[in-house]
Amino acid sequence: MVEARPELVADIEEVARPLAVMVAVNPGIKAFTGSSSRPDGQIDRARLEQAVRFGFRVVRWHLNDMDGPGDHV
Repeated sequence: MVEARPELVADIEEVARPLAVMVAVNPGIKAFTGSSSRPDGQIDRARLEQAVRFGFRVVRWHLNDMDGPGDHV
């Protein structure tokens, strides 16, 4: 069995990277996050910063190896 623990990420650079990947696959995500793209296709940083100020986060999952050392949830 593998367990994972979540980490809520609010750092703009750390949020922008996975968000750009998600938007490339599904542009509708922009409506969900309140972000938008610039003409060059990049995420509008000012809108992303506003979304983060209002609570938007990316969840980073950390896997716990149940057979090895480490914290277990």
